[in-house]
Amino acid sequence: MLAARYSILDVIPKESLHLLALDVPGKGRSHLQLQRCRRHDKIKINTTSLQEVIHLHGDHKMFKKVLLILTLLIILTGTSNAQQTGFGLGLILGEPTGLSGKYWISPRTAIDGAFAWSIDKKSGVHLHSDYLWHDYRIISVIKGKLPIYYGIGARMVFASDNILGVRGVAGINYLFDGTPLDIFLEIVPILDLAPKVGFDFNGAIGIRYYF
Repeated sequence: MLAARYSILDVIPKESLHLLALDVPGKGRSHLQLQRCRRHDKIKINTTSLQEVIHLHGDHKMFKKVLLILTLLIILTGTSNAQQTGFGLGLILGEPTGLSGKYWISPRTAIDGAFAWSIDKKSGVHLHSDYLWHDYRIISVIKGKLPIYYGIGARMVFASDNILGVRGVAGINYLFDGTPLDIFLEIVPILDLAPKVGFDFNGAIGIRYYF
């Protein structure tokens, strides 16, 4: 059992990998690999490298301290993109006007929807849902994130003649830093399929709170 004191030297971030460097007197430096899962923005621990460190140094107190540090790293990583997780509910204003919801599947994809009222000449209860992709590379901001998003979905308007159509969505979405809110602006060309084929256009702004 090794009773020597050790210290954490650095956490070296890379594009898709973190190395946790440990220095144990008389034993040299060891590294634990923390593999970032890009799709879900979570950290996976390379358990083989963790086992190698414990095997080489034989220090179970060190093992407990390393686990504590890893836990803190995972918590910090998990909260850094809080606006890109969970379910948000709020208001959409324009065409249509009503309640808006959004559920993040991953940091880059989401499903949104609205239960609202159509205020144009086809006034009636409006329902829609879209599958969205987000691109964070186009616009850079100092605080928060400002992705461009686009997607495809469907809408129904329950009026004197019920309407079914396909939506194409393009918009911009500001994600606040440290606050579970987002605001959005979108334009939506629509191809109506029933009761007759025709083209329409929606546009709206909105805000949502994330739980």
